[in-house]
Amino acid sequence: MINDARLNFILSSKEYLPYLPELLEGIQDINWPNAYRIVEFLNKHDVEVAPHVKTILLTEDTVWKILDAYRAGLKVVKKYR
Repeated sequence: MINDARLNFILSSKEYLPYLPELLEGIQDINWPNAYRIVEFLNKHDVEVAPHVKTILLTEDTVWKILDAYRAGLKVVKKYR
């Protein structure tokens, strides 16, 4: 998981797309304390995030807990479900 300092750095960065894999990893387990911060951030950038989330949804990745992300309110996931 992303530690607090790194997450703060990423969320305040103007260029967040290079960190998108880390952010998406951070919401695999919605029970992680910072997961909702990431969902809130990603929802603000749903157009840019959509292709990456779509790619994840098309895989058979059993680690990805899409129902948790969906329940957490990630808008872009709802678009592809």
